[in-house]
Amino acid sequence: MAFRKVSVPLPEDPSTMVDGYDVPVAESTERWSDIRLEDGTTFRAKINIVSAIRLIDKLDAQGKPVFLINAAPMITMGIPGSELSKDA
Repeated sequence: MAFRKVSVPLPEDPSTMVDGYDVPVAESTERWSDIRLEDGTTFRAKINIVSAIRLIDKLDAQGKPVFLINAAPMITMGIPGSELSKDA
């Protein structure tokens, strides 16, 4: 499979552009984290991975490929005594 070549800024130096390959997400199973605060507020949070860029000729300290991840956070809240707290 051929991946689309892209140029992206380095996170540690956004003025430096590097080449990478856009690697599509084939499958994803993101789980929710369920949090309950002491005041009774509850919320669920998870991160959805939208896309990944594998940098060309860049390896981490362990010699593994470096990826830049485009992610979107999702949060739902339930506030005690409100209609929001009735969501499942």
